[in-house]
Amino acid sequence: MTLGTTVAKQHAVFQFAGTAGQRVFTTLTTVGAADDAAAQLLSPTGAVLATSSKVWSFPGNVASLDTAALPATGQYTIVIAPETGLATYRAQVTSVPADLALTGSIGGAAVQLNFDKMGQNAAISFAGTSGVKVFTVVTVTHTSAPDTYTSFDASLLGPDGAELSGAFNYSGIGGIGATELPDTGTYKVVIDPADTLTGAVTVQLFAVPADTTVAAPVANKTYQGTVSYGQHIGFTFSGTAGQKILAEASIASSAGTTVDAWLISPSGSYLAYDDGGNITATLTTSGTYTYFVEPEGAEAGVVSATIHTVPPDATATATVGGPAVTVTTTTPGQGANVTFNATAGQQVLITCATNLVNTGGSTFTTFNLLGPTGTQVSSTYYCAPPVLFSRQTLSAAGTYKLQIIPPGTATGSVTIQVFSPPADPTAVATVDGPVVSVATTVPGQTATVTFQATAGQTVYLTCAGSSLSPSTGGFGYRWTDPSGATVGYDNNQCVPDTFIDTSTVTSTGVNTIKLTPTGVTTGTVTIQVHSVAATPTATATATVGGPAATVTTTVPGQKATITFTATANQRVYIACLKTLPLTSDSDQVQFSLLDPSGHAVGPGLGDLECYPPPTSTSHPVTLFDSETLTAAGTYTVTIDPPLMEFGSTTLQVYSVPPDATATATVGGPAVSVSTTAVGQNANITFNATANQRVFISGTQTEANANGGYTFYNMTDWSQAFFSFSYLDAPPTLYPTQVLPTTGTYTIAIDPPGIATGKFTIQIYLVPADATATATVGGGPVTMTTTVPGQQMSATFTATA
Repeated sequence: MTLGTTVAKQHAVFQFAGTAGQRVFTTLTTVGAADDAAAQLLSPTGAVLATSSKVWSFPGNVASLDTAALPATGQYTIVIAPETGLATYRAQVTSVPADLALTGSIGGAAVQLNFDKMGQNAAISFAGTSGVKVFTVVTVTHTSAPDTYTSFDASLLGPDGAELSGAFNYSGIGGIGATELPDTGTYKVVIDPADTLTGAVTVQLFAVPADTTVAAPVANKTYQGTVSYGQHIGFTFSGTAGQKILAEASIASSAGTTVDAWLISPSGSYLAYDDGGNITATLTTSGTYTYFVEPEGAEAGVVSATIHTVPPDATATATVGGPAVTVTTTTPGQGANVTFNATAGQQVLITCATNLVNTGGSTFTTFNLLGPTGTQVSSTYYCAPPVLFSRQTLSAAGTYKLQIIPPGTATGSVTIQVFSPPADPTAVATVDGPVVSVATTVPGQTATVTFQATAGQTVYLTCAGSSLSPSTGGFGYRWTDPSGATVGYDNNQCVPDTFIDTSTVTSTGVNTIKLTPTGVTTGTVTIQVHSVAATPTATATATVGGPAATVTTTVPGQKATITFTATANQRVYIACLKTLPLTSDSDQVQFSLLDPSGHAVGPGLGDLECYPPPTSTSHPVTLFDSETLTAAGTYTVTIDPPLMEFGSTTLQVYSVPPDATATATVGGPAVSVSTTAVGQNANITFNATANQRVFISGTQTEANANGGYTFYNMTDWSQAFFSFSYLDAPPTLYPTQVLPTTGTYTIAIDPPGIATGKFTIQIYLVPADATATATVGGGPVTMTTTVPGQQMSATFTATA
């Protein structure tokens, strides 16, 4: 059943008759325009039996009310409460069979669970003894919702029914971590598929042996030990106070290779931890240390560990304003330091380049800039050449240290250069005056251009660069008004591009353009300020169903609009027949469609593009696909040309009739449907039963397709099933597939652009595949298919 609300925050209420003792599961599908909502299942007395707080707003979302046992015979109610707006939902109530109940044993074979019905859970009972540690491996062998956030939830319950531990698994191998059983008695592993999930899971119980240790007496040598599920392993070694080490480990397991690790001192205290297994540390005392390794998740196998001895950090000395210096690490775990002297108030910009390579784990190198007293001034986690630390002012005189900490086992070189930018250059421009120039000479140096403008004046700015170093560099800009408020900005636009967008000045006074280099760019930037006519917007009027309308801009920065009048619930399609000349493939004219109240409507709520530009008026581009306009009045298409572009844009507004429809039958004859107007789509529906195998063929005859594809989207009644296709290999439209549910399916047909045409499909009922058995050395066997989409297979037995 489907219900749509008509007033903001109105509840959608569904009712059904239920019988005492019946177990039900409720599927909730967001059908059309919607809002986030909460849902409840209420008993005949109004008691809450099940709740859901995640009925999300996007169409096609499927949520659920978990399995509930009905307490009495009577009328039950499902209430969906949108948070703010209007919504349309579909509810389906299904009967849930008894939960699966099976028996397992610690150290026994895996137990197979098949969840065929939504809402069904499972419980595996096993005998447990107090003090025994158990690790539960949960393997998802099949799921109805791959690549989603829907999981199989697992819980371990004690003899008293209390939950001892739990986990969730989306796919592959997971499990409930090692758990020590508190009592002797019967325990249960409960598997609860989330939401509407179905599939297959295996559960296997393992006894966790005591943790094991391996002696690692020789540094820089790899040692190995084998662990079972949930078991830890310690690698012991002798260390000396002040010695620096790097310990690394991994596990060879089908479930992964990552481990957690701790470094334990001779006194038993924890010195360091790393969730990737790589620990770098300076030993505090002499004695026997333990590198303690815990495999992550459901991992069992061979653990390999290496304890590296690390030499002192590599060092180098740089000079502010001097050449680059390079520092090199040669041993895993070794760090590096670059020092330089600076004066109080000195401004610096630090660049870097690196070839540090990590064999696994983190790829981020840590860079800490420390002041003369050792306090941290700045920090970052990676060298993204060329800039490491942007321009900053140092507060104290003395020696600064750049501390470099490579990731994991990485070794290699880092090149550092410290620049001291001089005072920023400035220039003053005038509206409609000559070009002014500013030049930077040192990386990190910025520049400023100011100009006087009057309130109400509309201006645009052009800029250009010359003698840029590097030649691929550029400058961003920030335009602020007399109050300091930002008028516009782009971190990369001013150079190499040549235009800063149009703006109407809101107050009289000095405007400022701050030019900031990208990376280490230096060079000359030129700025010119232009005025735009007092009425800059060009206008034109179109008619729904009428001829095309053209609007022309004549100066850079000028915008345009095309308006048309529509009635409430009128469907329109807007085509772009021509767009103004563009000097760059990356430049795009931006379009928005505004309703009579000035709000953006349609896909993306504005910022549409006429791309790729139409080659002629007979090859238009879809600007605004078929949409029902909700309000009567004047609609406006705004046209915002990029950069220095101006010229003509031509749009045409088509009136779109209701979509064409037809009904097909599985196993029946072909049916055809025709679209006759631009923007009109078509729908072909058919009824099918769950697990029915179908093959769908298609043909199409189109006009004005211009090489575009007609898209076919097949959905079931709940929109939970979705299959996309286009007719690239006629006559096959949809190869043989199994339909998941019983009900009405819809194939939505969306012709490209302004295309119309005739579309024919036929739905074949595909029987079981043809089979035959052959004999090695025997005669030929014959197989026959009778329906399109039916396949065939032959089997034979052979010896090794």
